[in-house]
Amino acid sequence: MDTLTGLFPEIEDYVKKQQYAKKNFQITLFPEKEEFPVKQGELIAYSGNSGSSGGPHLHFEIRKSDNEKPINPLLFEFGMADNIPPVIEKLVIYPINRHTSINNKNAIKKIMLREVMEYIL
Repeated sequence: MDTLTGLFPEIEDYVKKQQYAKKNFQITLFPEKEEFPVKQGELIAYSGNSGSSGGPHLHFEIRKSDNEKPINPLLFEFGMADNIPPVIEKLVIYPINRHTSINNKNAIKKIMLREVMEYIL
C-alpha cells in the first residue's frame, strides 16, 4: 500500500500510466473486470477527506452491466445501517451563470456553519 496515494502498487501503477498517457492527472478510469480481481473483505484503497478532494481518491460505484448506469447502493441489503446523521460544516452558493450576483459578485460564496447559525439566530 502506498501511503501517499492510498492505493495498492498495482492500481497506482495502472493509474499513473493512464495519467501520463493522457497527459492529465484528472481522469476517470474503467479497468476491465479481470484486470484487478478483488476478493470479499480485501482492502483496495484508503480514503481520506470527504467532499471536494484535490488529491488521489477512489470512488466505488455499482453499475448495471448492460448499460453502465449507476445504481443506488442503498437498494441492496449490505447489512450495514447508515444511522449517522450528516454534519453540515459549511454552505456553498454557486452563481447560476455569469449574470448571477451573490452579494454583488459573480463568484462562489462559502459560508461556514457558525456564520449561518449566527445569521439565523
